[in-house]
Amino acid sequence: MAASDLAQAAEQLDPLVGELNPLHPPIVVLAPGLRDPPRGARKRPGRRRSAQTAARRAPLDVAGAILLAGSTIALMLACIWGGDRYAWASPTIVALIAGGVALALALVARERRAPDPIVPLNLLRTRPVAVSSVALFLTTAALFSITVFVPLYLQTTTHATPTQAGLPSSR
Repeated sequence: MAASDLAQAAEQLDPLVGELNPLHPPIVVLAPGLRDPPRGARKRPGRRRSAQTAARRAPLDVAGAILLAGSTIALMLACIWGGDRYAWASPTIVALIAGGVALALALVARERRAPDPIVPLNLLRTRPVAVSSVALFLTTAALFSITVFVPLYLQTTTHATPTQAGLPSSR
């Protein structure tokens, strides 16, 4: 695919993505990195893989990827549907939570034995990764508490409308 084709596709998609998220980076900016190298350009010098290196490389852990996707989907559906479409104690939500936890446990068991795991568990034991994971969790929790719970708090305590709760006060 030529760079001009990518630029045309990006121009067509850009308004669609802009309606979803006005703060997105323009797709046109990302497209030049995906273009084909010009004809006659030399390949970058680097380490060549030998046939032995390619043969030693483990295949993709498809079972781990399926377990990760399944557990994530089940837990996300439980969080989205719980209390809205279905009661939290309904069999559907309980089954989604139980299935998500079971798939997550199967994922951990699979990743311990996989030659090339999707989620390398030994990486999670290193201090920099553990500290940054905790920091990311706390930052995400703070972000959600500000964007979700503060407007709800204002709606319930000051009896503000959802629009008023989301706008700054001009008092």
